Amino acid sequence: MNRRTLENAITTHITEVTSSLEMAEYAEVMRWLSEWAQEKAELAEHLPDFEEENE
Repeated sequence: MNRRTLENAITTHITEVTSSLEMAEYAEVMRWLSEWAQEKAELAEHLPDFEEENE
């Protein structure tokens, strides 16, 4: 699965799951996802860049 396909699948899933939430619940979920993404981005900064190694 390429990156774009994965991004679309994640976006679609989030939309489906959150469509029935109240605004406060939706905001809480989006805040949590934002924090989770930030943590993962910070961890990724410490991982080797595999794309550069394959070139």
